[in-house]
Amino acid sequence: MAQGGSGAGAGLSAGGASICFDCQSDQVMLDAEGCRVCRVCGVVNESGVIDERTEWRNFSEKDKQTDDATRVGRAVDFLYEDGGLGVQVAGQANRGADSRARGIDKWLRRERPVVKAYVDQLKLPTEVADDAITLARDVKKHCLKNLQGVQNKALVAGCVIYAAKMNGHPVTQKVMRYLAKLDTKKLNKGQKAIEISMKEVLEKVPSWKQKFDATHQVSHPADLMYQFCGQLGMTQTQDWHLFRQACVETANAAKPKDDSKVQNRVSQAWDAKHPQTVATAIIYMLSHLPKWVRKRAAGEVTFKELSHFSGQAESTIMQAYADLYPFVRELIPKWFATTAEVAQLPPPPATGRK
Repeated sequence: MAQGGSGAGAGLSAGGASICFDCQSDQVMLDAEGCRVCRVCGVVNESGVIDERTEWRNFSEKDKQTDDATRVGRAVDFLYEDGGLGVQVAGQANRGADSRARGIDKWLRRERPVVKAYVDQLKLPTEVADDAITLARDVKKHCLKNLQGVQNKALVAGCVIYAAKMNGHPVTQKVMRYLAKLDTKKLNKGQKAIEISMKEVLEKVPSWKQKFDATHQVSHPADLMYQFCGQLGMTQTQDWHLFRQACVETANAAKPKDDSKVQNRVSQAWDAKHPQTVATAIIYMLSHLPKWVRKRAAGEVTFKELSHFSGQAESTIMQAYADLYPFVRELIPKWFATTAEVAQLPPPPATGRK
């Protein structure tokens, strides 16, 4: 291989691209030895080159779990003011604002695992955790004055409730009080502070508008099935996914979302009941079909268990089941249970508890 010469900038065109001085080809490449070699004629245009160009690399979500030895630092996290990189510049003019931003970042790093733990225990999608911690950040950033006297635990718990509802998986106060170890008064104070702050947050962070509107829609029993089935341990296998799908279809049959179906529908006794009551009654009903009654590892679903995590009284759930019972053949999907199986459902308890 012939060597044509060396020296800084040899063989570079006016635009900065490497051009072979021998054949005028633009196929000049830098090899592993630091030589610029023409791929067309093989002439070494420059030797001993050190690439001094700045190298930047953006990391994505999939890069978080990596053992790449050449990688330095973590992926940029836009939740934090500093992008999660922890870089601080001294001598800034607005030191007060910078100090507050660092304080919020420090708080977020401490509370983020707590939010994730709550969402994991509630068996909710990861989007709920992301929205909850982002909402907490925006409330602390823009509406700090509204948080006077509000405990951190109450703020975090309130944001989880709010985010869960925004994503169509409402969480009851009773469950959240149990997880966060809060009394009703403190949790209510946190939720009220979030409600008051949302007007200002919406003005400064318009991206919340669409999800905020969703929180003011009346929840539907079908929207609760993901959470309730998850809390009952009915999410780990394909069979339980089918069970949850059947619960959703039954809820939609009991209370249609389609306006055209609602107009021609006769009012039913369960229409005025709370969505949580109807949802738990449907879960009880479907879980007591012959092939499902002993399928759950934790045993048969009881009214007491449903009452515990839904916050509804056992007698209220029993009454909702009694209202639904005469219509089970019309409500339960045909693909999920045969007529003979539906006929074996236990009748509603007249008195007492089961």
